[in-house]
Amino acid sequence: MFVSNKKLSKIYQKFYKDKNENFKRVSHWGGAMKRLGRVSHYAKQGFLILRSDWIPSLNDKVIDKKLTVVGTVKDVFGPVKAPYIAIKPKVKNPESYIGETLYVDVRKSRSGRKNIKKKKKRPAPRKRG
Repeated sequence: MFVSNKKLSKIYQKFYKDKNENFKRVSHWGGAMKRLGRVSHYAKQGFLILRSDWIPSLNDKVIDKKLTVVGTVKDVFGPVKAPYIAIKPKVKNPESYIGETLYVDVRKSRSGRKNIKKKKKRPAPRKRG
């Protein structure tokens, strides 16, 4: 029996609520996403603006329901209980995301930080005399 990839991904996807009553979606590859909010408008400065009920970390990856990377969180402003989030888009047509719900990729890859080369210290100058 032949089963398409779309059907397989739907079979292995599960939805659940975490402690804070936020819906998370976990798929067969172990990824999860947390709902960020609905895009309200596209600012002149080139940011997608949306309103959320929680505060994400700066530089978190923002994805859509198809798991494509839309951009990164660059600014959080406004009231603490319902902040506005500014997203720097990495897609060609960011205006098409107005009205859509976006998510934060919960899978954090910290392997990039481990591979940073440390600067070598300069040797102490030689004493003369």
